[in-house]
Amino acid sequence: MILELLDKIHSSKRGVLLDSMRALLYFVSLFYRLTMAIRNSLYDNFNRWEKSFSLKLFRINIYNSKARVISIGNIVAGGTGKTPLTLLVAKAILKKKRSLAILSRGYKAKIENDAMGPQLISCGAGPIKTAAECGDEPYLMSKNTPGALFYVGKNRVESARMAVKAGANIILLDDGMQYRSLHRDFDIVLLDAQDPFGRDHFLPRGFLREHPKALKRSSLIVLNHIYSKSHFEELKKEISIWSSAPVVGVSPQYIKTVGLDEKQSFSLRGKKVMAFCGIAKPKYFFELLESQGAEIVFKEVLPDHEKASQTFFDKVEIAAKDLEAELMVCTEKDAVKIEDFKSFCIPICFVKIELTVEYGKKEFEKALNYMV
Repeated sequence: MILELLDKIHSSKRGVLLDSMRALLYFVSLFYRLTMAIRNSLYDNFNRWEKSFSLKLFRINIYNSKARVISIGNIVAGGTGKTPLTLLVAKAILKKKRSLAILSRGYKAKIENDAMGPQLISCGAGPIKTAAECGDEPYLMSKNTPGALFYVGKNRVESARMAVKAGANIILLDDGMQYRSLHRDFDIVLLDAQDPFGRDHFLPRGFLREHPKALKRSSLIVLNHIYSKSHFEELKKEISIWSSAPVVGVSPQYIKTVGLDEKQSFSLRGKKVMAFCGIAKPKYFFELLESQGAEIVFKEVLPDHEKASQTFFDKVEIAAKDLEAELMVCTEKDAVKIEDFKSFCIPICFVKIELTVEYGKKEFEKALNYMV
């Protein structure tokens, strides 16, 4: 119900109630916009403040390291595909035999606000914490990046110190666009090609975290969900107003559907499936299933990062029988939170996807070589 209301508010539908709510949210968004403008002005114009937290200072003076910091982030809240992009970049760096550490805040995880500070969740052989402890996205990423150190915690300056001390020479900062307390050598900014500027309004009227002019800080701009060459070129032209950084176009590619233990593969074609997800933009997930020939007979959208509980499965089990469903399918991000699930009347599985560079491959490779 809440998601449907937000969708209507951010749509072009008219009505006295909707227009009134938009007006109210617009005025609230002005305060958010002003706050971000002041914050960024301080960082941009009082360089001493930024440098006082710079990794460069302590990496040279304390650890005598040449570690490089790469940030991956966006100017829009939620659902742009930062996790798949972080995995794409991380795997490319690891192929070049560099010592990599990934830093994440661990949104809504127990570690995020732990008084002990940031914690190591992977030494390169998979997560040593549960998804509840370190967060669903860090758990998923650490599971899929063998060879990389992984730190989770709100204080990513301290996480960076720990990573440098452990010998990392490349540090990948997950969701780092607005985390300006930590110096970075390379800024990758991800935009959703279907809505690159968050409905052209700041939060909460729209989804913008920062004004598009913040793209001038980017070293590389990545457009996700590109569907054609003309679409890519059109957006490149639009982005050139705000930034001269090279632009790359990517799209998510379906890899396979597997069981929770990843030992069994499933075909979706012609199957009646029940689908659920707890992600920011569920439409992409449902469209992916349909593109693989699945007949979706049941959909359930959970709040972003929320775990599907035993109560949830108990509730929908009756529906599964009535609808003659053959599979229960979710995203990999949801799957990491239900690995301890007991039983269900039909197989529970998840889809694995990977981002593929469709346009600007030379620019991506050139940027990668610069990063490492």
